[in-house]
Amino acid sequence: MPRKHILIYILSLPLALFLFIFFTNIIVHLSSSAYIYEDIAETKEKETALVLGAAVYSSGNLSPVYQNRVDKALELYEAGKVSKILASGDNSTVEYNEVNPVRNYLLAKGVPNEDIYLDHAGFDTYSTMYRARDIFEVSSVIVVTQSFHLPRAIFIARALGIDAHGVSADEDNIKISNYIREVFANEKALINVVFHRQPKYLGDTIPIGEEREEPTSELPEGECFIGGCSGQICSDEKDVASNCEYREEYACYQSATCERQTSGACGWTETEELLACLNPSARIASGYVSGHIDIGPFCPVEIEGQTCEVPPEAYTSREVIIYESDQTTINVKGSIDVEGNYRIPLGPGEYFVQINPAGIGEGEKKQVTIKSSETTIVNFNIDTGIR
Repeated sequence: MPRKHILIYILSLPLALFLFIFFTNIIVHLSSSAYIYEDIAETKEKETALVLGAAVYSSGNLSPVYQNRVDKALELYEAGKVSKILASGDNSTVEYNEVNPVRNYLLAKGVPNEDIYLDHAGFDTYSTMYRARDIFEVSSVIVVTQSFHLPRAIFIARALGIDAHGVSADEDNIKISNYIREVFANEKALINVVFHRQPKYLGDTIPIGEEREEPTSELPEGECFIGGCSGQICSDEKDVASNCEYREEYACYQSATCERQTSGACGWTETEELLACLNPSARIASGYVSGHIDIGPFCPVEIEGQTCEVPPEAYTSREVIIYESDQTTINVKGSIDVEGNYRIPLGPGEYFVQINPAGIGEGEKKQVTIKSSETTIVNFNIDTGIR
């Protein structure tokens, strides 16, 4: 091949790639825009609300993105727009489960177990839609996710033959990076649809709407999270154990058991000890320890003017450890959110707080005094050692 032709071929590759990306995004958005709604009142009634998965914290609490999606699905259910809720997510390991916390949350909100379905193998949007069609035999859905994600989700669902509409679960400002990521994710979606990729896991069908066995009180380990119980005892009814005001005394529940009740919901099993503790005359109101973690640096300080954002996993990979006054006995461990904040309820008393892993060295243990119905602030600065 002449050198001139080789040069033309090489130079044409970026143009071809650009055109592929450009026209793929045009196809995805044009084929889905007519089926996306901002207002629940405008949506048409469908069989199922399909909640696309997102992160769940180690405590079992839903991330804000996931929380917004589940709450929007709950609105659809309560408005009579759907009769079933299918939550999809990643449960590829025993240690990580995105969908059980959703069921616990919905049960605590009063949704009957027979109206809740879980897809434990929804590892990506394409797999979720494929399994919704072939495993759960869904024919019509309202897809619930954030606005940046909806066009791709609707495009895939309708390409697979599902009568899919979508409703936005936006509650907070969406980062521009999410929209940029979708520009490149749409190409993968188109390729998957064209080549009929099969999900990693299929399995037996679980048709939505058919009768299923009710869950018993004997559940696999990890089935009930403390977060699932907190929704039943928090005054603001949020399924976040470390971020709500308890109707009852927190210390009473430290020795209680969170497990599946005969109603099917996760709840605190009532015992004589628990009921005695909850007696108002014997109750002592709990307090909270709360704070923010500053972590850095994340790029060499020798490079003048360079700043590096703290990645979310730098926070979420760490945990807050609360020690008793002897500085050895661990009282409780708590999680840190993606912005570096934490809040943990504690009974009145003297404690020591530590962040693990700390960075350089073992990490400082800071003494804190917890008083009833008060929040004590304890902040930390962590040196990564990057120079």
